[in-house]
Amino acid sequence: MTESDGQGCLVKSVLKALDILEAFSDDEYTLGVTDLSKRLNINKATVHNLLSTLRSRGYVELNPETRRYNLGIKLLEVGRVVRANIEIRDQAIPLLRDLARYSSEAVYLAILHDRHSVYLHAIEASGRPIDHSAIGERVPLHCTALGKAKLAYLPESEIDAIIDEIGLVRFTPNTICNSEQLKVELQRTRERKFALDDEEHEVAIRCVAAPIFAEGGEVTAACSVSGPAGRMTDKRLNELAPEVTRVAHAVSLRLGFGGTLGAP
Repeated sequence: MTESDGQGCLVKSVLKALDILEAFSDDEYTLGVTDLSKRLNINKATVHNLLSTLRSRGYVELNPETRRYNLGIKLLEVGRVVRANIEIRDQAIPLLRDLARYSSEAVYLAILHDRHSVYLHAIEASGRPIDHSAIGERVPLHCTALGKAKLAYLPESEIDAIIDEIGLVRFTPNTICNSEQLKVELQRTRERKFALDDEEHEVAIRCVAAPIFAEGGEVTAACSVSGPAGRMTDKRLNELAPEVTRVAHAVSLRLGFGGTLGAP
């Protein structure tokens, strides 16, 4: 079922499904079960099952007349997300570097994806390396400044849906695990235009973050400055907040956003 690549376990069925997707090209944009079976050295029954699975999620489509397959619309949706994330990162990185130099603390960029906060980029504090790479890490929205900066600008119906689906998991004694208390905090975030993490995801780490908006006005990401609680005092957080907010708005403008920060 699985095999090791020296770094972890690879799921063979997933690898075969990816092989099928990668078999399509500009020259051969339609392929049949027999074509794929011969090319990939996979028996027809397995190819058919994999194609049926991919088809159920929109990754391939079947022409009922020719019984041949082509890549599906779902891949366009995935590609659009990838392109959008690359654009956010590329537009943000120069400004995030300036923010890291200004703050001398760790700076993060996270996107809103699948009702979670996903780290897209991180810059080390000068002389203080990050213990582990956060890139790609996925965390709930309620427990970090990055997450709350995005959560605060979602419609209330979506906030309720996220709370119902994901829950308010406790990570530290300071994590907000009550929905009404969280909504009060989100209102404060909208009023001051930045979010705070007071050791809510990791003990002894405090953070300030601000939302990043896309061209259409929807919140799509956030940037933050994070550091040890001993350095990130209330005074220091309040000093950093205007610069974090300025950088977030500058990135938003680069993405085509033409508005000003306010309630959703």
